[in-house]
Amino acid sequence: MNYSRRTQAHTDSLPGEIPQRQDIRDLSQKQRYLYLEGLKKFQNVPTDNPLSYFQIAGIHGRPYQTWPKAWPDKKPNTDIKPAKNTKFQGPYLALFESALQSHVKEIARGISSNDPNKKEYTDLAENFRIPYWDWASQKNEIVPQIALDPDYREEGPKSSESVTEKGIKDYNPLFAFRFPEGTPNNIRVGLSGKLNETTVRYPDPQGRKDNILDKIKTFRDEPSGKGRLPVFRPEHNLTERTAWILQAYDTYMAMSNNGLRATPGYKEVVDATNYGSLEDIHNAVHTLVGGGGHMSSVPVSAFDPLFWLHHTNIDRLFAIWQALHQNDSKSETYVLTRPTHRGNFALDADQDEDIDTRLYPFRPNTEHDSWYTSNGVKRTQPFGYSYPETAKLPYPVTENARSDLRKDLNRIYPPPAELIRQSKLHVRTAGQDVLSRAHVLSQMKAKEIPATAEKFESLVQALPKQEELLQISLEPSKPVLRDLAPGNKYLEWLTNIKAEKHTLDGAYTVHVFLGPPQEESTSLWPSAPTHVGTFAPLGQSSDTECGKCQDDQRDHTQVTGQIPLTIALIERYLAGIIDDLSEESVVPYLTENLHWRVVKADGTVLPNRSDVAGLLVFVVSNEVTLPPDDGEFPVYAPTVKVHPSITTNPQGNGRGDGTGLTRADVPAALLS
Repeated sequence: MNYSRRTQAHTDSLPGEIPQRQDIRDLSQKQRYLYLEGLKKFQNVPTDNPLSYFQIAGIHGRPYQTWPKAWPDKKPNTDIKPAKNTKFQGPYLALFESALQSHVKEIARGISSNDPNKKEYTDLAENFRIPYWDWASQKNEIVPQIALDPDYREEGPKSSESVTEKGIKDYNPLFAFRFPEGTPNNIRVGLSGKLNETTVRYPDPQGRKDNILDKIKTFRDEPSGKGRLPVFRPEHNLTERTAWILQAYDTYMAMSNNGLRATPGYKEVVDATNYGSLEDIHNAVHTLVGGGGHMSSVPVSAFDPLFWLHHTNIDRLFAIWQALHQNDSKSETYVLTRPTHRGNFALDADQDEDIDTRLYPFRPNTEHDSWYTSNGVKRTQPFGYSYPETAKLPYPVTENARSDLRKDLNRIYPPPAELIRQSKLHVRTAGQDVLSRAHVLSQMKAKEIPATAEKFESLVQALPKQEELLQISLEPSKPVLRDLAPGNKYLEWLTNIKAEKHTLDGAYTVHVFLGPPQEESTSLWPSAPTHVGTFAPLGQSSDTECGKCQDDQRDHTQVTGQIPLTIALIERYLAGIIDDLSEESVVPYLTENLHWRVVKADGTVLPNRSDVAGLLVFVVSNEVTLPPDDGEFPVYAPTVKVHPSITTNPQGNGRGDGTGLTRADVPAALLS
């Protein structure tokens, strides 16, 4: 049997001929039917088959066995980290896609030849590609609605290949994966400690429904919530975080991973510009979707069906970043060369991991000693898929093509600079997506309404129509976005966070607020109006079987995260709470209103934030120059300014139980 990554297109195919991976919400009804039926069939393949859902999911972690077992010369995959390596992720997803597509094709073949739509189903199956879920889109929730209902079904023709025709009770394969008989207990438990028959999200021993996934479902089901979910959307900061990484980060090292890059001697803030990363955002989504369930635990996360939608979106974002910034003549725009020190699954100790390192366990063919490398997976098209944003791009990417891509991204993930630029052009709808939240914030401040998820939900449901809000915003007395950038320059504001990855078993989160948290349930914090963003290290416990994780624990490896504050500050500007984005307005506001809290794996608040080893929180600003048009990105100043006064208490110590940065911790060069 050929276990290689099987391709669906030749390298000389034209981009327009290559099927696209689509956002799941853009699939047609027939495509959804094939996808769900094929996924059910895939999930029920016996576990002794290397191309079973169980074995392919297990490549990502537990049961930590060599895949496929036909390679006796390889040690167990305790050092494989697909989430860490964006190059590894491409072949991994293509393997999953190839296996799933075989079942989708079988479903189509099983449709009666008398069905008038059989050919259409067969053609759709032939071009099937795994969908993604764009959790960063302003129009999407953090979890697709289709995955929240265990009873969701998609109507379609009867297929002799459907699992229901084989005696298996029908179910929603995106809601959970049913563990087959014999599944090891350490796969069934997740972080909850409870043995489960299926993958779980937000497991709660009391059975309470007080988490963001339930809020999304109930809000969408309310008549008054129709069309207003983007306003209520939990963790809405993901849009801004994604735009920031795609635009402001132009080297692979900075964009791709969250390892701390610093010089010892003070509290490691020398590389304060690059605290964010695609991995940082990836980790937050894992944790927010899982809520202590399987998606929150790296060794078992791939068993949750949403893992594949999430990682396909990460692959998509990486492909977009490549198109924007990659230069094949400059390896630093594509790969990070670094020593392995203790060695790993692919390399011996002290060998460099580089562009030619083998991406075990994936191979392009069955020839002896043939393996994928980072150098061989630079493009998606040769492997038979593309994404809507990259489908028609020429390679190498021309400047005109990049300009068109920037325009698309400004529409999909509108950053602060684009909102302000449109306002300067007197575009009537400029910033309309922030008006609703600004209106709610102004009401809460004027009426002293508690900043809870429930109160926020009720205010959102009672919002005036968008056109009415636009009319109000255009009144002469109202603040306008164009005034935020005199001379076409303004300040971006960001919260930087660092901490040891595996402290507290790596299962903690740091939540950033503008205003004291008033929501009692920590699982609802991302739905609260004062909540800005979440930092999640996605570490592992002290008894982990992961070899690299064991090394990182011994080394006290630290990771970083970055939560942009600018959109939240713009909302408060439009609400009349702050005057502008200048230091004179923002520093005093953040000194009083920036808060951060730490939540443990069990959902309780950590009493002393300094118990998180290495935790450090501080604020930086970056001067941004507006672009001349939407085909250009803003110009970001090469360095940031650190503002330790925001995170210092009146006694001169760090706020947040000593986890805030103080002036004494920062070199003078970063203060100016």
